[in-house]
Amino acid sequence: MKKLSIGICGWGNIATGLYDALHSDSLQQLDDLNISIDCIGARRDNPICDYGDIPVFRDIFDIPDQDVDVVVELIGGVEVARELILKAINNGKHIITANKAVIFHHGDEIFQAARDNEVQVLIEASVCAGTPVVKLIKNELAGNNISKVSGMLNGTSNFILSSMEKGMDFDEALSIAKKEGYAEPDPSFDIDGMDAAHKIGILSHLAYGSSLPPKEFHIEGISNISTLDFKYASINNLALKHLAVAKMREGSVEMRVHPVFLDKKSSLASLHGVRNGIEIDTD
Repeated sequence: MKKLSIGICGWGNIATGLYDALHSDSLQQLDDLNISIDCIGARRDNPICDYGDIPVFRDIFDIPDQDVDVVVELIGGVEVARELILKAINNGKHIITANKAVIFHHGDEIFQAARDNEVQVLIEASVCAGTPVVKLIKNELAGNNISKVSGMLNGTSNFILSSMEKGMDFDEALSIAKKEGYAEPDPSFDIDGMDAAHKIGILSHLAYGSSLPPKEFHIEGISNISTLDFKYASINNLALKHLAVAKMREGSVEMRVHPVFLDKKSSLASLHGVRNGIEIDTD
């Protein structure tokens, strides 16, 4: 049986959820692979999860020095995460990260370091959580010419717009999103469009090889949308959604993130609540 040794950096809710998943019955029953968390980097403990006798390092930069195959970066942020990832790569460790911000801002540097050191950087969870769109573009559609990638890439924004479509005003919908845990205490990253921008930037890199960080592109959030916009949409049989787009136009890549009116019968218009959705146009 092959063993895969993992070091986790960060011990928040995502990290503890990963710990629980890796100790679930389904993974414990694998016949050909033993996945083992051999060390954790965390400045403090998390009361919701007991890590048992796994060694814990209070300095996360100690984790890439340990005898592990994979470093899972779950600390968030940009610059410290970049430094940690690059150290792990240069130490010959594979990387798994859900950190869309560090990939958006430093993806070219990180991926080049990975190629130089012959390791992998896996980022599936950085875009649309469990929706396997990264794998789809990199593998299943590798032989296709992709002309357009578009979708609703932020669940918080989609929840707010879905609630406003039912008659709520913006502030009420945002308040409910915070109460339900769909929005952060400071929701600006979501409602101003930056979260969706990071995601479409990464998808554009995968589909077209555009740079990370990309050149500046139009980013518009949802905070200026009013109930009048939804009345217009209803009269004209349209749906108001927050769309992120990357497409080829006259030999160059165009990216944009902004609210749009969609035909109410379209597949993306039918997605409500915190759901994400992506459409990929190919030859």
